[in-house]
Parts: sequence; structure tokens; C-alpha cells
Amino acid sequence: MLATSIEMLKAAKNGHYAIPSPDFVDSNSAKIFIQTAEQLNRSIILSSAEVYQ
Repeated sequence: MLATSIEMLKAAKNGHYAIPSPDFVDSNSAKIFIQTAEQLNRSIILSSAEVYQ
């Protein structure tokens, strides 16, 4: 489910928990983070990471 960060952060503050913000480097890693959050029924905030080579 999509939600705004404000909604998620208000719920986290009221519930006294944190929301992880993992860095993803490609669509595969983003997909894994989303699938895991959905399986656990937890919120996440995805952050993109720039990879230098």
C-alpha cells in the first residue's frame, strides 16, 4: 500500500517505532525491499543510492 511519508511518520511516532529507509541501487534490490516489507506488513521508505564505479 502506498502512503505519504507524513502519514507513516505520524503513525510511527504514535506507535513508538522506527521506519527503515534502505538504499536501493537497482530495480532488483528495490523489488526485494518492497516484497519483504509487504510480507512483514511493515512500512519502509525507499532511498535511491548512487553507485560509483
